[in-house]
Amino acid sequence: MATVELNQVDLNHKNKYLRILILIIICTGCMDHKKEIYFGFNENPYSTDSYDYDAYVNQVYQSAIYGTLLSGNSSNEIAPALAKSWRQSSDFKEWELDLNENLFFSNGDTIDCLSAKKSLQRISFLMKSKGSRDGFLEYLVNFEKMKNANDNVLGISCHGNTIRFVFQIPMKDFASKITFGLYSIVHPKSFDSESGVWFDKSNSISSFSYVSSRDINNEPISLVLRKDFNLKIGHDKKFEKINIINNKELEKLDALISISSQNNFYNDFQFSGGSNSGIFYLRIASWDDPNSPFFKLSNRQIVRDLFYSVNNSDCKKKCPKTFFPISNNIYDRAEDPVSVELPDFKNKIINIHMVSEKSNSPYSCVTKSFTKTLEKLGAKVVFKEVTLEKAREEIRSSKKSYSVDVYTRYTTVLDPYSARFMFLSNEGILLPDPSNEAKKEFEKANPQFETLNEILWKDAIIFPLDHFNHGIFYKDYVDISKFSNRYIPIDFNWVGSI
Repeated sequence: MATVELNQVDLNHKNKYLRILILIIICTGCMDHKKEIYFGFNENPYSTDSYDYDAYVNQVYQSAIYGTLLSGNSSNEIAPALAKSWRQSSDFKEWELDLNENLFFSNGDTIDCLSAKKSLQRISFLMKSKGSRDGFLEYLVNFEKMKNANDNVLGISCHGNTIRFVFQIPMKDFASKITFGLYSIVHPKSFDSESGVWFDKSNSISSFSYVSSRDINNEPISLVLRKDFNLKIGHDKKFEKINIINNKELEKLDALISISSQNNFYNDFQFSGGSNSGIFYLRIASWDDPNSPFFKLSNRQIVRDLFYSVNNSDCKKKCPKTFFPISNNIYDRAEDPVSVELPDFKNKIINIHMVSEKSNSPYSCVTKSFTKTLEKLGAKVVFKEVTLEKAREEIRSSKKSYSVDVYTRYTTVLDPYSARFMFLSNEGILLPDPSNEAKKEFEKANPQFETLNEILWKDAIIFPLDHFNHGIFYKDYVDISKFSNRYIPIDFNWVGSI
C-alpha cells in the first residue's frame, strides 16, 4: 500500500513539472520578438557613397550600414560607436578617440585607425576640391594644403588604434559634429585613394550593424543584421531583416517615414517626431537660366506674392513666410499683388514636380494654388517627374539646364550649423545665395535665422510652404524608445522589437 502511494506522489510531481515545462515553452514562444519588418519610404536611396549622405533618402540606408566614430542617434545623446572613448585638450583644439578592437568590415577586413583616417581624409579632400565649407573639417590643420585624398599633411593622425584630430581653432562641439553620417567610416577599397572618387554607387561594404543584401538598383532593398559584427550598440533586439519598400504599400508596412500632418492617413500607427524642424518648400530651379521666365527677380517676387495670396484664399492652411523655423514665424507679410503689373508668362511652358492635385496629401491644395497662379499669368503647366539625385545634380551644374522649372522638397534644420551646411556645402541642399549675403552672415560669430530668412525671402527662389515634425509612424510592436530622431528620421541600430 505504501509503495502504491509513493508511485502516485511521483506521478503527480511529474505531471506538475510537465505542465510547468509546457508553460515555459509557450511563454518563450510568446516572447519571441519580431525579426523581420517592412519599412516604407517615398523614394529609394540612390547612392552608397558616404559623400552623398546628406540626401535624406540616403540617410536611412547609410546610417544602418556605415558606422561613425560616435553616435548622435541614441536617446542618451552622444554615445560611443566605432570609437569607445574620447577626450580633448584644454583649449579644445585637439581631440583623441580610441577605436574598439576586433571590429571588421563585411568583407572581413579590420576596421582600424588607418581605415578611419583614410575615410576622413577622403571627405576632407572632396570638400576642399569642391569648395565646400561645413564649419568643421576646413578648420583641420593643413586642410588647404591637401593635394589628394591620401595626403598625410592633414591634421588627422593615428597612434596605435587611437585617432587624433588637430584643429586651427577650438572645436568645442567636435563630439556632436563627428556623429554626422558624412563622416562615416567606409572601406578604403570603395574609393580611389588619390582622387577620392567612389567606385560603385550601387554597392557597399558595411562597417556597421547591417549589410545590404543586394545592390540598391534592385527592389526591394533589404538590410540584414550582421552576425559577425560584435559591437554592442543600440537596441538589444534589433530586427534581423529590414525590407525597404514604397510607403504606398500600406498593408505591408510595419513602420514608415512621413510627417506629423499625415496622422489621419495612418490610424493603425503611432507617431514619433523630433522638434518642429521640418521644412516643406518650393524651389525655383531655373532661376539662373536666362531663357526662363523666372530669371528676372521681379517676376519671381510677383509670382511668389500672387501664389501666397491665392493659397491663403483657396486652402485651409496658410504657408509660413519664413524658411528657417523661428519663435515668431511670419504668415502674413506678402502684399496683395493685384495692383502690381503682372509679368507675361503667356504660352510659356512651366515644368513642375509637385504633389499630385488628386492625392490625399495635405499639400495637394498647395499644388492647385501654384498651378492656378501660373495659369493666371498665361503659362501652360506640365507635370514632370524628377528624382532627388537628378535635381541635386542639375543645381550643381554650370549648364543651367533643368528637367523642371519648379519642384517641391522637404528638409530638416536644427541650428545655425545646419543652415551653414545648407548654404556653403555642396553636399547639402545648396540653398541659393546669388548676392553672397548669406555667406557674409556666416562670417559673423552668431549668424541669425531671422537674417537668413530675409535673404531667402528677398531672392524669391525658395518659397516656404510648411513647418512640421518629421518622424516615424510605427506599429505597437516596434520599439523606438532608445532612438533620438532629432537628427534623422530613423536609425535602425537604435530601433528594435518590443
